[in-house]
Amino acid sequence: MLNDTILLFKDLETCIQQQQVDTKLIYPTLFRLLYKWKITPLKDKDLDFASVNPSFAIKILTEINIFAINSAISQFVKNKHYLQYEMLYLLLIGEKQNYSLISFSKYTKRKFDFEPDQHIIDHPALLAKLKKAKPNIVQQVYDLLKTHLPDKTAVKQVVTAQRYELPTKKVAESIPENYTLIKTASSLIPYDILGQRANHHYSRFYWKRKGIDNLLQLAIQQKQSVLLSGAALAGKSRAVLEVLQKTMKVKVLIPNIHKIKAQMPLPEQLGNYKLVVFIDHLQDYFRYHQSQQERINKMLHYYLQKGVTIIATSLDGLELQALQAMMEEKVWRQFEQIHIPPIVHEEIFDHLSDSDQRLDFDAFDGSVGSLLMGITNAAKNYIALPNKAPVAASIIYGALETFKSLYLTSNSYGYRPIFENNVAKEFCIRHMSKKLGQKKWDDTLAFLANKGYCEVKENQIIVEKAWLLHAVAPHYEAHQIRQEVNRIYHNVSERKRNGFYNKSFDYLISLLKSKDFRDGEAVFESMQKAGVKPNTVICNELLQKAATFKEGKSILEWMETKKVKRSIHTFNRLIPHANWFEQGWALYEQMGKEKIKANLETFNHLLGITDNYPQAQQVFEALLAQKITANTTTINLLLAQSPDFATSNELLQLMQEKGLRPNIESFNLLIQQAQNMEQSLSLLQLIRDFELSPTTKTYQQLIPKTNHFAEAIQLLDNIQTQDLDIDQPLLLLLVDKIQTTEEVNQFLNITQNAAIALDASVYESLIQKTTKYETALELFEAIEAAKVIPNTAIYNHLIQLAPSETTAQDYFQKMQDQAIPANIDTYHLLISQAADYSSAHNRFEELQKAHFDPTGQTFELLLQKTTDYSTIIDLLQRLKQLHLPMGKDLCLIVKQQLGTNAPAFVNHLIKFHPQVLNDQEYHQLFILLLDQLDLEAFFKQTAEYIYTSDALIMAYARQLIDLESFRWATRILEELQDKTEEYYLLKDELPFNF
Repeated sequence: MLNDTILLFKDLETCIQQQQVDTKLIYPTLFRLLYKWKITPLKDKDLDFASVNPSFAIKILTEINIFAINSAISQFVKNKHYLQYEMLYLLLIGEKQNYSLISFSKYTKRKFDFEPDQHIIDHPALLAKLKKAKPNIVQQVYDLLKTHLPDKTAVKQVVTAQRYELPTKKVAESIPENYTLIKTASSLIPYDILGQRANHHYSRFYWKRKGIDNLLQLAIQQKQSVLLSGAALAGKSRAVLEVLQKTMKVKVLIPNIHKIKAQMPLPEQLGNYKLVVFIDHLQDYFRYHQSQQERINKMLHYYLQKGVTIIATSLDGLELQALQAMMEEKVWRQFEQIHIPPIVHEEIFDHLSDSDQRLDFDAFDGSVGSLLMGITNAAKNYIALPNKAPVAASIIYGALETFKSLYLTSNSYGYRPIFENNVAKEFCIRHMSKKLGQKKWDDTLAFLANKGYCEVKENQIIVEKAWLLHAVAPHYEAHQIRQEVNRIYHNVSERKRNGFYNKSFDYLISLLKSKDFRDGEAVFESMQKAGVKPNTVICNELLQKAATFKEGKSILEWMETKKVKRSIHTFNRLIPHANWFEQGWALYEQMGKEKIKANLETFNHLLGITDNYPQAQQVFEALLAQKITANTTTINLLLAQSPDFATSNELLQLMQEKGLRPNIESFNLLIQQAQNMEQSLSLLQLIRDFELSPTTKTYQQLIPKTNHFAEAIQLLDNIQTQDLDIDQPLLLLLVDKIQTTEEVNQFLNITQNAAIALDASVYESLIQKTTKYETALELFEAIEAAKVIPNTAIYNHLIQLAPSETTAQDYFQKMQDQAIPANIDTYHLLISQAADYSSAHNRFEELQKAHFDPTGQTFELLLQKTTDYSTIIDLLQRLKQLHLPMGKDLCLIVKQQLGTNAPAFVNHLIKFHPQVLNDQEYHQLFILLLDQLDLEAFFKQTAEYIYTSDALIMAYARQLIDLESFRWATRILEELQDKTEEYYLLKDELPFNF
């Protein structure tokens, strides 16, 4: 039933997008079943549903982008809905993104609270609720959807592909040297955006991607800069072209990658036109200007300050990570991130059912371009190129392999492969190792241009890199090309003069690929050997790989030695690795000396390495002195170091005074500091007042505060009603509250009725609570019924409580059958359960065969099984051979077991093992046995050994005084060589002077 309901639920999204279902008939019931909310439909155009108690409104959004969310919030404020409703929930028909770094305060105008994690509900969240729902709820949801959703066979899929005619008219405008294009958006032709690809490999068919076009359109309308990322051939540039062509009153500018300035000239007379700067493959601008990274950032910052919308594209993965590292944070944050995901097979099938467009499935790699650009045919045409060619095949292939080599070895002048004609010719001659006249070279270029492989303009050759990489010489790999370049140009200076060298951006990519600091160091060293000086970004990324403070500090010191500028990121990445607070604080002071202004991240990192509250206060005072606004994380880090509940409460007040909203982590920390259950419950009420939802961690903090098991169980009821995960650590905390066997049974009944799975650790804790074998046996049967594998501790407790040695042995055998390892405690318990010494000694031998080293406890247990003094002597000798201490507890056991055999035991030892008299531990035992010995005979045999040590004399004297053998005590004390304070204290206890 659940699977059928999930399938129907997934159809719901499609039906809503196609307007084939009335949401007002479905969602009130759906929310009542899954959230227990009572909502009613509204006729308001801005809102869809409302609830009276608690008071909130719900808006459905079929577009799941940040612009739609901001627009919905703005409308809520503009129409003053916050006066009627305390909260606004947004229901996304789709999957929401991560909005944790976005502030919505500028849209809410602080009229109401809006937390994206809490107030944005998407379909995956509803689906998660459904999967956890009880069977009767699932059945009701199934009936609801089955009733209101149309028959699946009647649902026509959305056509995601549309056709557009290829524009042919090119509108020219006066273009300054800083730009390659300035045109009105509606007059753009494919070549303006796609370059060489548009002339020979352009398909008039456009595969519209769900949501991407709408996001771009909205971005242009709201002057929001966008970074569009995706794999190669994902359709990034084409999507921009299609959107811009349909946009009115917009002027498009494309910067000239060779003529970048910090302040780029903008058109003066715009009228009602908006400005959009398009930068295709933004990461290549940074790659090209490796030594002028700051200039690119300043250019971007200049555009953003002037209110110009930037639409940029980038390859995803490592390229995108490298781009983020190169861009200034203040610039990066102003771009809305839009990712074009790979195409899934369902999209292809939807397209095939509605279009006759021929797709290249042989080349398909998840991208639009691989389907539409005819890469497979291009590879076939590459093989057939020499047919009817004006020059030899070797020259044609040599030229194309040259282009590929030039592109993959950084001899490219920008984001499109553009090469100097004379450099390409020279490389081709050396590559083929034969002469090549100018006419043959020109004929080759003309032929390849006619076939769509390149374009020749003056002294430049422009190549379409998609075809270059996918169709040309697929066997010609990057490592082979690197070797070929090294063969053709014999030294570094020659290679560098001709443009064949790695740039810092390429090393940054390699650094990002590296697995750890050691791999990163290898990249770092190879970069220096190649003559490329690591810049700040490279050093910062290597710091990111550091696992220890020592590794990070080595990079910091290298930067200082080589005079590489250290940035705020340099210190922010090293501070968290500090081994102690003073080490991190020294870095903060160093920042001040270098005039690097700390930011909130710096202070939060410093708070994260504090060991106590005074240190945390020191950091917070420095933050306030810098006039930096704290955030919730800052206060939470302070709370984590708070010494008591009163201080934590003050911090909560401070948080509210600063306009900060505490989150659930704040309250979890407060509950941890609470002194009793009363304070904890008041905090739980505050959580509700702040409209926050308790987490499992909240209850993990609450349960230890409860006064008894019954109170803890009430909390378990709350957890279940709030649909939280009841994890094993939480259950262990509940078990800790159990005091009686009855409570053990109550706990089992509750968890079984609620179908809460228990693991071995919980059962172990439960068994430890039992003192009766019958109860432990019931628990063990419950473990087996639940198909949980018992652990060693569970078996050990059963062996301990077993009513007989036979039963204990049965459990031990069962452990072995289930391959559950025994520990030394297992063997100790078996020894303890032994009926006699012989059986106990057998268990002792098994312990040694299992490669466990006997301990003092082992011998204590064995000694308890015998009264035969010769056996006791044997055990003591084995104990000493293993260099184990006798200890007072063991000596007391020996005394107890000897009983009246003590004199015989001592006489035997002194007669046959006189060496024991040189061992002070044996004297500890003799001292305990004095009350059963003939003192005259004993001291006659042992005096010469006792009198050699003042410590022994004092120990014997103390025992003799306790036994009221004052005459012997006096005689012993007279032998003292050094009369210390203890001597006089003992003397005072004697009933007479001596």
